Amino acid sequence: MLKIGSSQQVIGEFDLGSVADPKRRRQIVDIAQGRGHPRCAPRSRSSCAGIRTRRGWPSCARLVADKLKAMEALKNELMTLKAELAGSGG
Repeated sequence: MLKIGSSQQVIGEFDLGSVADPKRRRQIVDIAQGRGHPRCAPRSRSSCAGIRTRRGWPSCARLVADKLKAMEALKNELMTLKAELAGSGG
């Protein structure tokens, strides 16, 4: 789940019940919760912002905003194409 401010968006899901091995299930849960793997360790916002800045990465909020704008533009284009198709008798 992606959380930005007070809004939440589901970006994927995983069925833990499909994993038969209980040790592997525990390992997956630990990694998902930021435990058990150094790259997944929880970090402070300022620490993450510093890493993104040093590497030249955009902020997550900006990426999401850009994607939402692109999706809205595609939606508008689709509506225009539908109107053109309807206007031409299709």
